[in-house]
Amino acid sequence: MLHVDSGITGDAFRVFWYCGIATYQKGGATAKEAAEHLGLTPQATRRIAKELAENKLLLVADVVGRTIKYKASPHIVSSLSGAEQSEEAAAYHLPTLPGRRTGAKRRA
Repeated sequence: MLHVDSGITGDAFRVFWYCGIATYQKGGATAKEAAEHLGLTPQATRRIAKELAENKLLLVADVVGRTIKYKASPHIVSSLSGAEQSEEAAAYHLPTLPGRRTGAKRRA
């Protein structure tokens, strides 16, 4: 995730860290909560969280009306035991980084 070719910016990493890691025990966080904590605009935070969810780095934990709560993919973080984590992770596809295309040849 931290490699320059990953396509993850500093703000995207901060949003991922807050929604996925820092609030994992609470079940995740909304983009608005992340914006208030990180000092970003709510619009930018929603855009970043949506992009991270499209790439399966964040998962949609809950939707109430138009409010979406995000959490980390079980492939990335979990407080469960190994067996429980395997069962939970089996339901999701592996995350992909936006800057890396799998199976495609790179042009020189």
